[in-house]
Amino acid sequence: MKHYLSRTSGALITFQVLLACAKTQQTGQDLHKPGVWVDRHAEFISSLQIPAAAWVHAIGEPAEDAAKRPAPRTRVIDDGEFGGVPVGSFGTGSFTRTYRGDFFRWHLRVGHHLAKSIPSCLFACRVQADGEATTVTALTAVPAGNGREMIPPGARRLPPGGDGGTYHALFPRAWWTYRPHALAAEPRILLSQKQISPVVPESFTTDGMWEVSQPVGVWEFTAENPASSSPSESNASAQVSLLFAWADLLAEGIWPDAPAGSVVSSCQDAEDGSVTAVISTIRAEEHPGDASDDWHGSFAITAKPGPGLGITCRSGLRADETAGWDDFAADGILGNARRRENEARGGGNGAAIAVDLNLRPGERRAVAFALAWDFPVIKFGATRSSRALWLKRHTRYYGQSGNSAVRIAAEALKRYQDWDRTISAWQSGVLDEGEADASATQDRQSDSCTAEAASPSGEVHEAAQPRDPAYTRPHWYKRALFNELYYLVDGGTLWGQPMGSNAGRQHFALLECFDYKYYNTLDVHYYGSWPLVLLWPSLEKLIVEDYADAVLQEDLSLQYIMVLRKQAPRTLQGAAVHDVGSPHAAPFSRLNGFAFLDPNVWRDLNCKFVLMAYRLHVVAEAGGEDKRLLRRVWPAVHAALHYLKELDLNGDGLPEHHPEGSDQTYDHWGMRGDTSAYCGSLWLAALQAAVAMGRSIESDAEADEFERWLAVATKSFEAILWTGVYYKFDASGRKPVSDAIMADGLAGIWHETARPPGVSP
Repeated sequence: MKHYLSRTSGALITFQVLLACAKTQQTGQDLHKPGVWVDRHAEFISSLQIPAAAWVHAIGEPAEDAAKRPAPRTRVIDDGEFGGVPVGSFGTGSFTRTYRGDFFRWHLRVGHHLAKSIPSCLFACRVQADGEATTVTALTAVPAGNGREMIPPGARRLPPGGDGGTYHALFPRAWWTYRPHALAAEPRILLSQKQISPVVPESFTTDGMWEVSQPVGVWEFTAENPASSSPSESNASAQVSLLFAWADLLAEGIWPDAPAGSVVSSCQDAEDGSVTAVISTIRAEEHPGDASDDWHGSFAITAKPGPGLGITCRSGLRADETAGWDDFAADGILGNARRRENEARGGGNGAAIAVDLNLRPGERRAVAFALAWDFPVIKFGATRSSRALWLKRHTRYYGQSGNSAVRIAAEALKRYQDWDRTISAWQSGVLDEGEADASATQDRQSDSCTAEAASPSGEVHEAAQPRDPAYTRPHWYKRALFNELYYLVDGGTLWGQPMGSNAGRQHFALLECFDYKYYNTLDVHYYGSWPLVLLWPSLEKLIVEDYADAVLQEDLSLQYIMVLRKQAPRTLQGAAVHDVGSPHAAPFSRLNGFAFLDPNVWRDLNCKFVLMAYRLHVVAEAGGEDKRLLRRVWPAVHAALHYLKELDLNGDGLPEHHPEGSDQTYDHWGMRGDTSAYCGSLWLAALQAAVAMGRSIESDAEADEFERWLAVATKSFEAILWTGVYYKFDASGRKPVSDAIMADGLAGIWHETARPPGVSP
């Protein structure tokens, strides 16, 4: 069954599957009896209502055949197979708790990547029942010896091979369901853990999308002490304690520029009975003015108070000492003697919160922890001369002192259940499609949503009874629709403004990837921007407006173009940018950080900018009724199309390809000649969009001009590329390249026709 789970990580998890999975855990004679722990665990997991489409993997089990994956030809970031749903929101910086249970992928420094398992950031569970031995378990399957640890070498951990439970992921939530025998040799409690980040669509947000700017994550445990009617089992109460510890991350190298001994930890009591562990930099703690560097700020861990919950705190924890673990293991309560502020310095200022509770037979309780971080400043630039400081979006609500982590965490515990319900409501519109016929759907699934069927002879006929696509959408596809949104949090996301700039002008940007560190790479954002358009259109509007501003800018400073082996101007007026800069320099000030090719000669960027602007207007501006965006970007649209038209040297209406290097997003596929299917179709679509834009804002003279260009270009495109069967790759006449069919060749036409249901052109 362990292998079954790994190979079918996308399987529909039914009660029967859960029951079969639970049966693999049987230890001890009582567990072989019907209706004891096997059934209890399956029923417990079923009651959690984890979406069936969630990605599923055994906790700690290595991915199948991970060691056999091919080595890349060039050096790239490869963190291995262990990953998970990131924690955080847009532009907050983020980190990831993996399906092993460890905290691993660190993007708290916006624009920077660090893959490092930090053992002293951890959850742990202590279980004690009347007349039974106490068991303390670190809720991680990472073996000992993986860095400085507060866990003693012989302490109990989750099994590394996948027998400790199951991980479920459906962004922005994740679940760990722990198997009873992994928490105690003689099972006593049922335990699960849910992770929630406040990522909800814009239509569900308040006050300028407050929710999706919050630097916070919440973990809600559900613990149950099941009652038994069996005379062979005792119905004893169980004492359960849960620990959340957080390391001194400056000592762990998350901010390498921070000086040693820059952290102080403390415990703070609140009137509502809550206790918060606070880890602050000296700058934020001792100098209450505004933060001025990216490591100035604070972390706060807190737990939601409730009847019968004891909350204790300990500060001054060292990553290489077991005192904190020993304190928790002794009685599940962190020693009060260390609850006051601890001024110890020098790499040993972690902190922890513990919650202890007594579970009567048959009782189920929830325990929620929140972790918030308030680091207001983003620092860009690899050198002092290129340094640029920005303020994150959340400073709009909390200021820029760096001391607001306690407030943010407390607010999260008040609201996380609303966030959880909102996420469920949002996702149910997709996840519930076809569930009435789910079993039949899974049987007939072929991963095809077409309404056509091929006969044995190969002749294509229309299907007699086209199926509703909702009933043929497989779970892997539903899962991908949500889990692939992870990058909006994890992708080095920037949301904020330059320090000292006009407070009203915000920017939003994503890295193309951490191997290719350029913000808002236009040629691929064209493809990847649909989630923003449909779910967070105000953020896409910031991006499109920045593209428009860049078209009208010029920077004649020279940069070396690697492929051409010569220098070229950084940006030319009228040319859409490849990107808005790199975290190594000053984003939005030093445009076109990409220097592999010359972006000023690319044939696709200008067209893609026009198409993205028009799409956003149609989809997001009340179906096209609101014309503010069009008026805002129209000068840039006009300039971009005129710039590209100048590259039509033979008057056929189609911009010719550049004779040197590649001049479009497929930068290793040189397109040559008068035009290509790819760039030509983008040009036609952009002209068609510009005509509609011009008519909409009554710029009829310009619209008439673009319409004339469109008529000539369309005729030439058909004459040059259409074979009678398909459109050729390009018009260069090179054999066999020119006669090939490119799968993405009609990208422009696709973009013009791809719209959400109910949206008219």
